[in-house]
Amino acid sequence: MRPKRGKRNTDDRAEEVSPALVSPALVPAVAESVAPVSAAPVSVAGESTAQVSTAPVSPALVSAAPVSPASAPKPHYANHRKRLRERFLADGGEGMQDYELLELLLANSVPRVDTKPIAKAILTKFGALEAAVAADIDVLQETKGLGESGVVALKVVHALTRRIGKHRFRRKHALKHWEEILEYLFSTMAHRKKEEMRVILLDARLSVIEEVVVAEGSVDRIYVDNRQIIEHVMAKKASGLILVHNHPTGDPRPSQADIELTDQLKEVCKSLDIRFVDHLIIGSQDIISMNELLGD
Repeated sequence: MRPKRGKRNTDDRAEEVSPALVSPALVPAVAESVAPVSAAPVSVAGESTAQVSTAPVSPALVSAAPVSPASAPKPHYANHRKRLRERFLADGGEGMQDYELLELLLANSVPRVDTKPIAKAILTKFGALEAAVAADIDVLQETKGLGESGVVALKVVHALTRRIGKHRFRRKHALKHWEEILEYLFSTMAHRKKEEMRVILLDARLSVIEEVVVAEGSVDRIYVDNRQIIEHVMAKKASGLILVHNHPTGDPRPSQADIELTDQLKEVCKSLDIRFVDHLIIGSQDIISMNELLGD
């Protein structure tokens, strides 16, 4: 900005010109002070000369040089994440502990946060990986530090597991792939906090057509009408079925209601020439076959 000249007095006396303003951007950041600069006399037509003086610049006006983001220190977990990724790529995660796999998953969903404590807290809370990914959304949202992105990551894993499991035994003979079916059902139902009733529909060769969720209940009960189950059977033109439900308490032993439901559904299936293969009850540790329990 140019220094302004003062108004000329009537006695033609020379006045001093206002001090020049010095931009801090022009002053090196390392300077602590700037010495005064004297300017040559300025000639004004036929008049006295005015002297331009520059005041010292206060060190407070000198702005410090910005810190480059590249030079900022990295968080302590940055290199740790890199090592986790390298270990995972080396063997597909076979040599990693459960909390490390969970930590790596969350690292991509919860940025700029050390996810190891979160992963360990989740396993402490739910007891196992399969329980964590199968947990209800509202329960996961209560986990400190997990956040919406972390919840979504866990539930995506659960959805993928269920989808892959369905495709894995679809159109395969149910009895020949019985262990695969049990493994799939356990992984997707054992740790649910509410009861859920499913029916696996079979064709005439007992190959799997589809899995259908028939009803959802509360923590300790579920209401199922046999007609709901039969409607699904008829809609898919199925020839057989496997009934499945879970016990959120973790104890797979059947209640009296479970026994009555099994007996009633067997009778309905028999009257309609539908093969009733089994009624499975999923607990937190075991699966009970009603056929084996009742001796059928």
